[in-house]
Amino acid sequence: MYKRKRLAFLCLGMVFAFLVNSVPGYAAEGIDSLPVAGTVSIDNSVPADPSSISEAAFDTDLPDSRSSAPESESTSVPADISNETKPDDVIDPASSTSRVEAETVTEPIEGSETGTDSETLLPAEIELKKIAPVDESPSETAARSADVGDIPIDEQHFPGKVFREWLLGKREGDPANPNVFGSDDGVLTESERAAVKELRFHYSTQSGPLPPAEGLDLTGIEYFPNLTMLSVQNVEITKDLDVSQNTKLKTLSLALTGIKGTVDVSSLPDLEVLILSRNEITSLDVSHNPKLKNLGVSMLEKDGLTGKLTELDLSNNPALTYIDIDGNKLSSLDLSNNKELTTIDVDNNELQALDVSMLPKLEYLYAESNALRKIDVTKNPALIRLYVSGNAGITSMDMSNNPNLKELGVQQTTLFFLDVKNNPNLEILHVGNNPLLGFEIPDGGGSLPILYYNFLRAITVKATPEGTFDLGQLVPELDSSRISDLKGADRIEGTTLYGLKDGVDVTYYYRIGTMADGRKPNMLARIHIVQDPLPVGEAELNVHVLNSTATPEMLKQMNPILIAADGTQYQPNEIANGFRARFQDIPEGDYTVKFTYPSGYRFKAGTTVSNYPYLDTGSTVHVTAGNVMNNFYTRLSGAYSIFYDVNGGDANTSTTQTDLIPGQYSLNNAQKPTHSDQAGQAVAFIGWTSQKDLTVYSKSSSGLDLSRLLNSVQVIDKDVTVYALWGLDENGNGVADVLENKALLVFRVVNGTWADGSHGDKTVVVLLEDGKGTLSNADVPTGMKPNQNYTNGHWDQTPDTTVGSISGNHTYTYLYDIAASVPSTPQNPSPSKPAAVSASTPQTGDPFNIVLLLGLLLASCTGLLLTIVIRLRKNKYN
Repeated sequence: MYKRKRLAFLCLGMVFAFLVNSVPGYAAEGIDSLPVAGTVSIDNSVPADPSSISEAAFDTDLPDSRSSAPESESTSVPADISNETKPDDVIDPASSTSRVEAETVTEPIEGSETGTDSETLLPAEIELKKIAPVDESPSETAARSADVGDIPIDEQHFPGKVFREWLLGKREGDPANPNVFGSDDGVLTESERAAVKELRFHYSTQSGPLPPAEGLDLTGIEYFPNLTMLSVQNVEITKDLDVSQNTKLKTLSLALTGIKGTVDVSSLPDLEVLILSRNEITSLDVSHNPKLKNLGVSMLEKDGLTGKLTELDLSNNPALTYIDIDGNKLSSLDLSNNKELTTIDVDNNELQALDVSMLPKLEYLYAESNALRKIDVTKNPALIRLYVSGNAGITSMDMSNNPNLKELGVQQTTLFFLDVKNNPNLEILHVGNNPLLGFEIPDGGGSLPILYYNFLRAITVKATPEGTFDLGQLVPELDSSRISDLKGADRIEGTTLYGLKDGVDVTYYYRIGTMADGRKPNMLARIHIVQDPLPVGEAELNVHVLNSTATPEMLKQMNPILIAADGTQYQPNEIANGFRARFQDIPEGDYTVKFTYPSGYRFKAGTTVSNYPYLDTGSTVHVTAGNVMNNFYTRLSGAYSIFYDVNGGDANTSTTQTDLIPGQYSLNNAQKPTHSDQAGQAVAFIGWTSQKDLTVYSKSSSGLDLSRLLNSVQVIDKDVTVYALWGLDENGNGVADVLENKALLVFRVVNGTWADGSHGDKTVVVLLEDGKGTLSNADVPTGMKPNQNYTNGHWDQTPDTTVGSISGNHTYTYLYDIAASVPSTPQNPSPSKPAAVSASTPQTGDPFNIVLLLGLLLASCTGLLLTIVIRLRKNKYN
């Protein structure tokens, strides 16, 4: 009985507690609840990939000599070689990854960034850029012709300040002017001009001399009719270069000079060397240069260059001996009329085929990271170096007719077997990351001190129902007498394996040859046996963004796909956690990753915290089947920059903001530039402007509009350059005279625009007297408009127009709040966030639903109480 009484009191207590807890719900009626921002947990852990386990016969690890196809570990015969180089008779001082050394040195290089002390006059001495042709009338060209007698070195004939001062010998610290052509009288006579054969302008941001901040304008170059060599390096050419009057040019070198588009060399019939590398060259016509021997048009990805060659016609250049077209977008290249070629570098293009059978003099061939399915070098007996790593379509190679071969790189292809027994001079061999069943080196080791064959991949084959498989189907030349320690099969007879079982791997060691010291190294082969269709696996493409995070919308814009060797394309099944594209049921094998960069973003190379490399679009990956997630990574960054032009100030105070996405950026955090004294007076920084103004303003200067000073800039779809503005500082207090007794008031709008639709900061100058000034009502902006989904505009601090209230610089911000009906969290829930509550689910604060629930609960409790009371009474009378 007492238990029943306690139960009754408990029910009454429940009713009371429910009523009390329901009060806040009623109190919240009519008040919108604020959305809670969810967090996404990023898991950077990566499951172990069995295919990445190194199995090697040697203990010595040496670094890979080809950076474009790295191996995490290297199995080698000990040797003191760590860096692979390109031909010894070619050098690229414009590239920090030069793979060549010069044999012929004629004069010292001044300011070379390569750190070398000499300069070759060979065709590939420097990689340089192209320039768009000058747009001028025939009369203007005639007026500037070379045959004009004496030429004064003045602004009319040489408008470029750097070039003019250089000719006068006034450029201290610049590349030396050996002739100081007109420093004595300021005039170039006809004989002086005719004597000029070579001009060099080499700069370096590391070893000096530093490139001039104002760039280099070479207008007036036409006055040197006998010029045979023009070399410019690491300085922006600010005006289109016209060399049409320099018809005797043999060498034109323009590396890292900011050229975009093309350069006209049609009037240079004697041109032998054309180096235009590390610029944004999108087209090139060399059909009028039949004597051309060396051509360099490489585009390095690390420079962030977007201009790329998509086609190149070399049919009218039979004298070519060297071409470097690394990093472009060529899908085909015809070399049938270039039989003198000794060096070809076409790394990092999109070549689907490359025919070199007509090039008997070819010594160096670099064709890594293309889309080649085969490469035939049987007609290139002079070949010394061959690198074709990163071409997943290559399944076999014939090296039997290359006795002079010293280096061979075939990593990340699909080779099942490699025979280099007929290459006795081989010194470096890279065969890692291939599904090799075996490979053979010259007996006695030949000259081979370095051997890399780690991370060999497993190959999957389908056995017969009887449990057999003939390896000869894949490798007819396989020598079973070299096989030892066979596991996963009962035996091997000839090239046929017996006793195979579904899902059981076959492994064996294959003796690759005998080294000079008598050792007999072995490679480990692994074969995965199936008797059903090829197994499938899962893969994820993880997208990281520098200084930001990826979003599902970004991944959808990227449209990531995996392309199999047979062309089959696989789309992601889902976008997980906002930054992972997940592919399910992908057959095991090699795939090409393809995606499109979202507007305003570009690829950013590097490695993850777990040392996984970030993959660019077009990279090759391997999907391993089974209960393992194959993780791949790419990284994006903003594609734009803000350049701070010191505009005549000290060059070493110039800065640049890089990797920026579209948005508004403050200039207040930029390094404040400095300026040398002018005519004995100090010069102070006024601020940043969008237009270049060379005037150094004094207190009495007119025409200075301080309202054009910028506090921030908006990056939309291109790089932005701002320019320093300078003024005299008579009292030396660090403040320009024109800013003395002035206050700069900045008006800023956030989440909206000004009345005219613009959104940039507005600056108002207030004159101060005795340190105080007054802001006019007319100068306070009005009529602001909110962006979509924003409302309730208000000042963070109301502009004070009281007389004498202004005493210094200040920023006023007019801010719009997000509209109440617009949620601040994503509308589509991700797996890591709680799903939105259904409209049919009762909510706290909904009066009708609460009353309904309360009524049901009261009815239930009342019924229970009545039942208890009746039973108590029965027990009492019984």
